[in-house]
Amino acid sequence: MVYDDYITYSYRQLNAAIIDENGSFKLKCNINQITDAFLRIENTNYRIFLVPGMVYELRLGPAFGENKIVIVGSADDELNASIAKFDSGFALLTSRYYQDIITGVNRKFIDSVFTGFTSSHKKPANAFLNSYVDYNTALLKQIIQKNNKTSFENEYIKSRAVLESHPSYMNFINQYFPKYLYLQSIAPEGEKIVELINNKKSYEGLMSFLAGNETLANDTLRELLLLMGLYEVYGIKDFRKDMIVDILDSIALKTQIPNHKKLANNIKRSLTAFNAGAKAPEFILLDQSGNRVALKDFEGKYVYLNFWAGWCLSCLQDLKRISDLADKYGEKVAFVNICTACSERGLLSAAETSRTDTDKNNLLPAGSRA
Repeated sequence: MVYDDYITYSYRQLNAAIIDENGSFKLKCNINQITDAFLRIENTNYRIFLVPGMVYELRLGPAFGENKIVIVGSADDELNASIAKFDSGFALLTSRYYQDIITGVNRKFIDSVFTGFTSSHKKPANAFLNSYVDYNTALLKQIIQKNNKTSFENEYIKSRAVLESHPSYMNFINQYFPKYLYLQSIAPEGEKIVELINNKKSYEGLMSFLAGNETLANDTLRELLLLMGLYEVYGIKDFRKDMIVDILDSIALKTQIPNHKKLANNIKRSLTAFNAGAKAPEFILLDQSGNRVALKDFEGKYVYLNFWAGWCLSCLQDLKRISDLADKYGEKVAFVNICTACSERGLLSAAETSRTDTDKNNLLPAGSRA
């Protein structure tokens, strides 16, 4: 699986395979750039950075550590090994100098320590790794260089390309500009943003307003922050949801940045997925017998989805009510009870309290054991 973007974190499947009786599988993925991916086995995710043309022999599972992948025969300069080495060293260095970082003591010395550390983990002609190193240390460097904002922004924002497909860059942008559009809307003159959204639904007007910040001179970054902002303010009562959706449609139609058409559509789909009248998202889960059950299996019937947990008393009371509803509506409605956090005891007690023909529709998260 890969994330389609790093705002909605919607994901798509590259490929799938069945794990055989020996616990083995083989997958081939068609990619044209370094890809931040994750192997999903039932309900467990294992992260891996895939390099085009590479063949990986993997070992994974509880015996190798939680959510951990071991790449057999991995060279020291292999991308995943390099990232793991950087992450480990960065965590140790941050812990060692934590007090100095927070208090601002020996600021120049600390800056030189982390500058040297990042330089030692970069590699020529490996832009992905170098960006990973830079943007994972950028927020810490921001703290160290807090008295020199201009220099910091020149180094990490103004002079850099916008890397929307890079997870570390997007994590940095999300944290450096948190709720940027909303915060601008409650600042002096911020009522203009509310007006541009609620009354004028003006994509161009919003872009022009944001251009007032010289840090956002790059129109790709500016439009990215606008998209992030629309995603963030959608649920805030001061903003009209229908106007936000219209602006997203305008961006998808008018943008000159190819990836932003997809991003605008992803955001719109994410925000409106659970609106009344929208198509229900597909799912595949396991029932009490370990059989796979999909929403499409109930096509042609009304479906009542009930989410419950074994520790939730009101949920168990709801299951009793659902038993009565099942008796009343019979074959017209499929009552599907989805357990979000079930122990063996919780699931059995719920099944005992239901005592209806719909017990077979008590489902568990994929990969759970009951």
